[in-house]
Amino acid sequence: MPYATQSEINLAEELGYVVEVSQHYGHRFHLDQRRVWSSYESPTGIQWMTADIVEGRFANHQRFPVLGAALRRPLTEKESCPSS
Repeated sequence: MPYATQSEINLAEELGYVVEVSQHYGHRFHLDQRRVWSSYESPTGIQWMTADIVEGRFANHQRFPVLGAALRRPLTEKESCPSS
């Protein structure tokens, strides 16, 4: 289970993410409709996955090798949830 560094946690909090940690999953982050979590540990390091909740489902998945890039991934109009 991958854990973020303290500087990555600080960045997430500065960007407004809620930081969760568990022994089973490591660190996970969420901000509004965006979710970020580690997808696996490869030989080159941890890969971070982003997804958005659109109409109640995870969508727009994208993988990043660096957590900071995943946390800064912008929501586009297409990715934004429709108004209810």
